Amino acid sequence: MAIACSGACIPLFFMKDRVKTCTPDFVPKYTTSLMLPWSPAIAFQGFSNFTTSSEDSVYSDAYTPIIAPPNALEPLSQFFTSVRVNTVADRQALLDDIKTNAKNISLGGMFINTAGNDSLITYEISEFLSGPTLLNLASNVWLASASGSTPGGQTPVIAANYRPFAARSGAGLDPMKWIGFFAGAMGVFPAFFTLYVTKERRSSVQAMQLSNGIANPASLWLGHLLFDGMFGIVISIIISVVFSVVSKQFSYLGLYGFTMVLYGYTGILFAYCVSLVSSSALAAFSIVAGYQVIMFMLYLSAYMLTLTYALPSKTDSYMSIIHYTMSLLAPINPLVRSTLISVGLFSLDCEGTHTETSPGSMAYMGSPILYLILYGFLLFAILVAVDGGFAWPAFLTFHRKPKQEKSRDVPEDVARETETVEKSDDPLRVLHVSKRFGPNQAVDDVSFGVARGTICALLGPNGAGKTTTFNVIRGDVSPSSGDVLLNGMSITRKSAAARVYLGVCPQFTAIDSQLTVREHLKVYGMLKGLQSGGELETNIKTLLEATTLTPYADRLASKLSGGNQRKLALAIALIGNPEVVLIDEFSTGIAPDT
Repeated sequence: MAIACSGACIPLFFMKDRVKTCTPDFVPKYTTSLMLPWSPAIAFQGFSNFTTSSEDSVYSDAYTPIIAPPNALEPLSQFFTSVRVNTVADRQALLDDIKTNAKNISLGGMFINTAGNDSLITYEISEFLSGPTLLNLASNVWLASASGSTPGGQTPVIAANYRPFAARSGAGLDPMKWIGFFAGAMGVFPAFFTLYVTKERRSSVQAMQLSNGIANPASLWLGHLLFDGMFGIVISIIISVVFSVVSKQFSYLGLYGFTMVLYGYTGILFAYCVSLVSSSALAAFSIVAGYQVIMFMLYLSAYMLTLTYALPSKTDSYMSIIHYTMSLLAPINPLVRSTLISVGLFSLDCEGTHTETSPGSMAYMGSPILYLILYGFLLFAILVAVDGGFAWPAFLTFHRKPKQEKSRDVPEDVARETETVEKSDDPLRVLHVSKRFGPNQAVDDVSFGVARGTICALLGPNGAGKTTTFNVIRGDVSPSSGDVLLNGMSITRKSAAARVYLGVCPQFTAIDSQLTVREHLKVYGMLKGLQSGGELETNIKTLLEATTLTPYADRLASKLSGGNQRKLALAIALIGNPEVVLIDEFSTGIAPDT
């Protein structure tokens, strides 16, 4: 909260003197003469001045015009007292000179034959003023030749000038400094919400919760979101209040505050999704923060490049395209768009020279709000699908093709057991389950059933695939082939419904370090449908006594010894009296007398 609020509010001083306006702010441009000797094509490119004294001039042959024939400029003799030129005899001599010295010529030359009504101008194209300057010179020669001197002895000339189109001033972009701090802080703050859920997931606490009572993973993620989302709401309220009190730069604060609330929830969901694929809490934090900041920088850079290089008539449409495409990449981008509109950067809140009167339309605040809503639903659906046993279609999966093995004889008792299991109604049925990790076959065509009231033990040496089979049954690992049925419910296709019948004590204890022993049992009992009050308290009391944990009932689970933590894991698996209980190496760390 401190990072988000500080990054948004403290840098507001960058905008303290800014005046919001829909009138474009242009950089003034000045007129430049195209007439010799004042044209920059000559005066600023090697010529110090045109003077009557050649020894006082500093000339460069590269910027000296080539004139053919030598008397071509005589009609302007009354206007130019002295012009330094290189002369050649005729048109062909001019072309030959240009061809021979092309690399050393930076201006160009011209041929004029007023008697024959013929002229030619040649110039160095990279010097953009050279052509217009020589064209103006030729035009004045033709004009003076055609009109002659005026009664007062003056030679008429065309005073051509050049002035570039006005460019946008950068003064109106001062808020970009604030935008950098704001978007950076807002991009980073959702990353903090990856820390707990990633730790919870990597310590198998989430898997424990899903295996012991959470029928629908939507409730798990919704619980996280409701708690974490409160921080996003508080941040949005604080920032909106500060903006409205301290600064006059923000418009549509109601819509903008709502956008920030939506971003808070969507950013948190984005952080949750990253935690699904992260190896550690630190990695998840770095991915979310780094990705959001990079996407914001690319988004804003695209706007700046459009403003700099696009045709003014195309700027608005290009910026809309950038928004509608790049907003799909990260939740931060719709928030940045709404921020730009609220602050009035790039004239995004303007309709002509006036402020937009319908800020909720899709062209303004409406599209960021819609994007964030749709983004949030999509991210939440991904979370539920991943933890709910979603399986990609076969054509979208890319697995290394297993090696073809020679057909082998199946022992008669194995074949008979497999056939019996396929036809039985046992609460637990494992049907042709295989699991391959890359080239390694961990489980190979395992089938068995466990009837009601039956204890089944999986025995075998280390690496035989016992724990992998166990994790396939609980739905924590998807099999390469085959299926597991719990009371007829497929753990691969309907994992949420199948897990209702499960109680799991995993090989490695997964407990929440923030909860006591009693709180653990209370939470898991409610997840399994026990009614709060007498029923729940009776189950908790019975299990505490059965596992000899009564003296430690109100102690934090993280403070228990290893053996007592294993007892707590067993109590969690048994609470609610599930129909199928899976216990993996429970006795590890348990004292023999208990």
